[in-house]
Amino acid sequence: SSMRVAPIIQSARRQLDHDEQRLSKLGNELRIANEQIKRIQEGKAELPPAVQAVVNILGDKGLLCTPVCDLVTVTDADWAPVIEGFLGRSRTALVVRSGKFEDALSVFNKIPWDTKPDSVLLVNPVKSKADMGVVPPMGLAHLIAGDNQVAVDYIRLRLGRLERLERVTTDSPEGFTRTGEQAGRADFGRRRPLSATELVLGRQDASHRLAVLRQQRSTLGQNAAECEQEANRSRQLVEALEKFCLLYTSPSPRDVEES
Repeated sequence: SSMRVAPIIQSARRQLDHDEQRLSKLGNELRIANEQIKRIQEGKAELPPAVQAVVNILGDKGLLCTPVCDLVTVTDADWAPVIEGFLGRSRTALVVRSGKFEDALSVFNKIPWDTKPDSVLLVNPVKSKADMGVVPPMGLAHLIAGDNQVAVDYIRLRLGRLERLERVTTDSPEGFTRTGEQAGRADFGRRRPLSATELVLGRQDASHRLAVLRQQRSTLGQNAAECEQEANRSRQLVEALEKFCLLYTSPSPRDVEES
């Protein structure tokens, strides 16, 4: 009877929903892998997957944005490792096309948590212009350059009045040495300078990652193809069960005549 078929249909629909969600996830991961390969081939740094995912989501809404790492550079390579170590995720913060920040923020705040939007930053073009006061002659901010003023202002603001130090003493101003010794306002510490393969600001040679990414893309493609076949089988099963249920519950011609 249709009562017996109903639980089977519900189970088949749940499986279909699971297959379609997995296929969508694999499709997004495959898209990110393709875009990462394209970036590296263009001499750009590989982005964290969550950042690339947010770029895609905003782009699909017509909200074009560019990561800061594509827009600024450190003019003194000796200082890049410690500067980037300090900046952290600010290095891949997203600069939205002029006049679209509010729209982008609205979309960004609705992105599901499983995309990990909490690891992504959007640059506020108005607040990035905040007055830092006079940057000391040895200020790290002087080492930031680029053609996009919003991105340059943002990174300089993050660095503030921190200075380049040759060594740290008890009376040092706030700043870092090249090796990561840090003098704070009321404390001292150390910050690990990044390795050459971890740097992302400016043009980067990440060709060593191409083989890994291409293998990942190949595996994702195979998994997506298999998942699509599974989803098609689940879809066909649901359709067949629904047709069976419809035929089983439809009145026969004789029943119609008798009524």
